[in-house]
Amino acid sequence: MKADELACVCGARDYHRVLDGTYSRVGYSGYRFRILQCNACKLARTDPMPDVEQYTKDEYAEDKPFAQGTTDLWSESIAAHIARLTKPGKLLDIGSHSGNLHPPLTKRGFDVLGVDIDPAAVEVAKQAGRQVLLTDLFEAGFSGASFDVVTMIHTLEHLDEPKKVLAEIARLLRPGGILFINVPNYRGWLPRIMKDHWIGWVAPQHVWQFEPRTLEGTVRRAGPFDTAYLRGVGSMEPPSQGIKGLVKKLVAGAGDRFGGGDQVVAAFHRRPDSFTSNGEAGR
Repeated sequence: MKADELACVCGARDYHRVLDGTYSRVGYSGYRFRILQCNACKLARTDPMPDVEQYTKDEYAEDKPFAQGTTDLWSESIAAHIARLTKPGKLLDIGSHSGNLHPPLTKRGFDVLGVDIDPAAVEVAKQAGRQVLLTDLFEAGFSGASFDVVTMIHTLEHLDEPKKVLAEIARLLRPGGILFINVPNYRGWLPRIMKDHWIGWVAPQHVWQFEPRTLEGTVRRAGPFDTAYLRGVGSMEPPSQGIKGLVKKLVAGAGDRFGGGDQVVAAFHRRPDSFTSNGEAGR
């Protein structure tokens, strides 16, 4: 589907092209794509529009075996960051996948429950003893104001209706609860110099391409959230050899230090003033 025929999260349908390239990373080869930026809110999206149901299909797990891993290099630091922002409580991990974030969060006292629509990843999570439900968020049947923390780690960019999901998260969070989000930052220093060679586009999967200001705008447009933390940090790029590797390392380090990392890490407080007396989110 052509993305320039679809409405942006803000409702506008007027875009301009910011990148035209070919994606050949993480198992993909020669995938032609464009990045279109909304002229109204500046949020960017991928054209053509990715299939948001691909994660429920058997061929996705077969083609992307990395998606079934039970360890990674980032969940420990993410859990540590969450623990610095809020005290332990009941936590919902949306797009939990195989649940790699669960052990370091549980170690820090959080009561963790995950949801995901990828059956292969959920099966891996269950085999690892992690509580991940195979369900869409809206079919899970959670009561309002039932979680202290909601996390979305590299999930929001995959959704065709992020505003709808964020509004549901607002309903699920208790007054003063925290929403923690991690997404790729396409305006980070590395993507600026690497263009379509940057790993973070994942153009066959990522519907939206965020930067700090557009992530903040999307979240705050969707519900009663106040920004607690917002910064471009870290690097998604694996190490490279030689001069290329040295340049990438220097740029990534400087970007991380000065807010130009190629991931957006953000936290938002759920405002308590929009709850009704029965604990449901007000409209």
